[in-house]
Amino acid sequence: MAKTLYNYYCFGCGFSGSIVKLIEEIANCNKVEAIKFIQKVYNIEVVETDRQKKIKEILEENIEYIMSKVFELEYPEIYKIIYRYIPELVCLHELAIQNINNDLIIDDQSIFFASISYIAKCLHYSNFKRITDRVNLFAFLGLIEKIDKKDIPINYLQEAEKFKHGRYITSYYSIPSYCYSKMKNITEKAKLYKQKNMTMKGFSRELLVRSLSQDEANKVYVQQKDEKLSKASEQFTNKATKTILNLIQQQGYCTEEQIIKQIRGKKEEKKTKLKRCLQEILENHNLKRVKANKELKQKYNIKSKGYPFVIISAKI
Repeated sequence: MAKTLYNYYCFGCGFSGSIVKLIEEIANCNKVEAIKFIQKVYNIEVVETDRQKKIKEILEENIEYIMSKVFELEYPEIYKIIYRYIPELVCLHELAIQNINNDLIIDDQSIFFASISYIAKCLHYSNFKRITDRVNLFAFLGLIEKIDKKDIPINYLQEAEKFKHGRYITSYYSIPSYCYSKMKNITEKAKLYKQKNMTMKGFSRELLVRSLSQDEANKVYVQQKDEKLSKASEQFTNKATKTILNLIQQQGYCTEEQIIKQIRGKKEEKKTKLKRCLQEILENHNLKRVKANKELKQKYNIKSKGYPFVIISAKI
């Protein structure tokens, strides 16, 4: 093996990386275990500052809390939205703990960076989009915070950019303490998520722009600030709006399934696009999405089985 200042390179298998990465590969272990091994071999004693210890304690307490039954009982609105994604949230906490840097601590929160591909690797996931959407959901709720690149010292920014993987950008995060005041704010966001009929299927920057505001979208999609919505997005929204208004004029109501059938394109893509723009359409045209009951089914002569969600005038 040839060794450069920062990396090892194997001319046989093509491996390249730091000593930590090398040990991870040889010992099939994670980064924390590799670092501990190096510390033990070379008798390196790591001295944590009081600030680092405090942040580590906060993050460890967060993990213990979100994995407890108490979390579900005290904050059911938040739990209902994220309970399936708690492993991803724990993973982000563990990355934060591993990368507490005394020079990147602001207001008792440590800034760390990670690419989506690295987070996916830590979780043994192959679906990068799924991880991206869940991380963005955490950022929307306030469980994590995304940091603008312009607020990162240039030397750390350059180091982080080395880990960029294809089109998946490196993002910068911090995680707050899940104290009572913070959890109250997160609960309000969870309620807003429900009020605006948000779902993970359509969760995106476009959804936040259309359902809430550009500023709200900028907090989550920090590196795409103030980008305009695409022409294709506007065209679909216009088609969906016309379809909804025509159906309501004809029969007094409409269902999402009826809307999707009347617009050209692949069914799953249309479902996702409709999720992103539906709330904006409802608010702009004084409509509401409600679950049908016996009275509504009888009033509009709805023949479908069960009680589907229907879109009707908000005046009714």
